[in-house]
Amino acid sequence: MSSNTNSFIAQYRAAKGETWDTISLADMQAVLRQGKSSLYSFTRTSETRTVEADDPNTPDVVETKEELWYIDTLQYNGGAYFADAVFHLTEAQKGPSDDYAQNLSLFLVDGMFPYTGYGGATIPSLGNVRFTDGVTDVVYFNQLDQQYVNKPYGTDNIGGYGCGSTSMSIVVSSLTDDIVDPVEMAEWAYKNGVWCSKSGSYHSLLPNAAKAWGLPVEGCAASEPQRILDALGSGKLVVAIMTKGRFTSGGHFIVLRGVKDGQILVADPASYKRSEKSWDLSIILNEASKRAGAGGPFWIIGL
Repeated sequence: MSSNTNSFIAQYRAAKGETWDTISLADMQAVLRQGKSSLYSFTRTSETRTVEADDPNTPDVVETKEELWYIDTLQYNGGAYFADAVFHLTEAQKGPSDDYAQNLSLFLVDGMFPYTGYGGATIPSLGNVRFTDGVTDVVYFNQLDQQYVNKPYGTDNIGGYGCGSTSMSIVVSSLTDDIVDPVEMAEWAYKNGVWCSKSGSYHSLLPNAAKAWGLPVEGCAASEPQRILDALGSGKLVVAIMTKGRFTSGGHFIVLRGVKDGQILVADPASYKRSEKSWDLSIILNEASKRAGAGGPFWIIGL
């Protein structure tokens, strides 16, 4: 089941005519549970199939028989069902509800269009890449690498939506003894509720994944540049959520991996070329998201 929690919250808020800070999560849960009997649609079809008959007494003779097969299909009805059948929204309420859900995603997730540069293309496998020009040697992964690009991230794919999970692959593989590739991290993120359908990753992916691998993590604001420099100078890594600019046209996670000659070194999970360049800290501070949740737009990770 792939559901959009932001949509549920927005629909409930619209139905109650309340603001986000006055809604009751317990009551919303009760309302959702009341509609669970129609959460799924069930269909059954049948067909006759011709299969080989397995007779141990005549192993050299191929015989066939007909069998009647039943195919049962269980299908999740989706968010539109809740708007109509559970929250009973009017057409006038549905539009603002959808807008509110999108705003929640923009604030909580890496962007409604996480890596808009992805159009289905891949890059040849990079193999084992390490950056050794910072205090910490960094294991690099790229979400567009042909090994990972079309692998699943929930019901999406890593190439289009896995910048957050791939960034955490880089961090965990560089700061622990565990090499965690983008496929494994995407599976972890999905199972632990930090994947967001068609929107990438919730910002909570960063602190949650760091803690799961035993790494200390602290949120950091763009108004604290010295904290970022001090962290990188001591061998820590910093994950940043970027908005429209040099790194993305939507929302995009990158890893700040060191400082060299006063410039910031990065590991961009969507661009090896950008990862080889050094960047002015002012560019990164100015283009960091202004709407980050879960402590961002910067997360300092490491001992």
